[in-house]
Amino acid sequence: IAALFTDLDETFYLEGFETVTQKVFDICKQHDWLVVIVTGNGFNGVLPRIIDQQFPAPDIIIGNVGTDIWTTTGITHYVQDQQYQNKLHQLGFNRLVIARQAQSLIQTLLHEQPEVALVFQRPEAEVAFIHQEEADVEPYKVSFYFDAQNLGAVDAMEALFKKAFPGLIIAISNHSTYNRTNPNKYTQRYCVDILPVSKNGAIQYLMNLLHITTGVVAGDS
Repeated sequence: IAALFTDLDETFYLEGFETVTQKVFDICKQHDWLVVIVTGNGFNGVLPRIIDQQFPAPDIIIGNVGTDIWTTTGITHYVQDQQYQNKLHQLGFNRLVIARQAQSLIQTLLHEQPEVALVFQRPEAEVAFIHQEEADVEPYKVSFYFDAQNLGAVDAMEALFKKAFPGLIIAISNHSTYNRTNPNKYTQRYCVDILPVSKNGAIQYLMNLLHITTGVVAGDS
């Protein structure tokens, strides 16, 4: 079995290049390759775009930066891989403790390095979750935005997160959509996620599960 593992935005899909996306997809199907989208986006953000035919329906969606997997049962119907969710549960990812510690880090940087502008990606939901109120949050992902003037500042933020959250995956990516629509010559906005597993971990899980022996991985992250 062979598969294409591809990031979604600005890799598999780029506005204005839909015919190229379709050509890549068709070539994969002609050679019986699985098409697997690997994205930071959640499944509920990807599915409407498939329904709207923004891009062809992949065989599998690895969403939320590798923390959930969805397999197609029809053109626009997918089921979540519960075995994978159980695997993540066993890793002991204590989201409440992580979110509370992250809130403290945000407050510290607000006073010590305000230019970083570190914030939760969804502040209201995270605050509700911290207060153990009903909140719509991803169970295995805590996400933030921050600003950086150069790659050295990005590296420093990564080191700070790794020190604060040892043993966890820290994934940082350029918030390309925001930076393209809100150009700033001094700073760039970045996304950072705290995770129990990486995108690569999800890919390795699928390769073992489906006995994939040949794969191409494409994407900025």
